[in-house]
Amino acid sequence: MPPEEVLRGIPALYATEDVLVEQKLVHAHYFIPSQQLPFDWFVMELSPEQNYTAFGFVCLQGDTANAEFGYFALWELADIFLAPGHPAVIRNEELTQATPWAQVRQEWGRKFA
Repeated sequence: MPPEEVLRGIPALYATEDVLVEQKLVHAHYFIPSQQLPFDWFVMELSPEQNYTAFGFVCLQGDTANAEFGYFALWELADIFLAPGHPAVIRNEELTQATPWAQVRQEWGRKFA
């Protein structure tokens, strides 16, 4: 889960539905560090009341052609392990403030099909 100070700043689900996609703010980025099969989740909205359901951009296994905006549960990310006691998903500590999606996407560096 994001730290409390980050959680407080994430808008509720649907709160930014009138904001253009490129202007939506990314509040947290989670990833599985792997060169062969990278996984990324970018959090833009969140509902702690609904099992920490988040809305954002998801790219699974580095497949940018099929990456999309959608809903996912943050608590499920915490249940992904490489081995017992070794969580696979890491929160990107370099994202220190909410950043527009257009900037995050450019800096993220993956090629989009």
